Amino acid sequence: SDEAATLQFGALLAKVIRPSLTLYLHGDLGAGKTTLVRGLLHALGHVGKVKSPTYTLVESYEIKSNNNFKLNLYHFDLY
Repeated sequence: SDEAATLQFGALLAKVIRPSLTLYLHGDLGAGKTTLVRGLLHALGHVGKVKSPTYTLVESYEIKSNNNFKLNLYHFDLY
């Protein structure tokens, strides 16, 4: 319903992220897809900026999990 709720939902999704998992987000421009990814990444421990891949087509993030595994996360924009 708003940015805070979207960030919170991203944080909830972070609890189920595992290696080899693929999530697809579909929505119009401004729907909150990058906000959701920002909430997910911050909940996983990423402290930097989370940019929309609209112009770069992909943004990648390396996360070291508390469960002793490394996650390579790729945020694509496949418009």
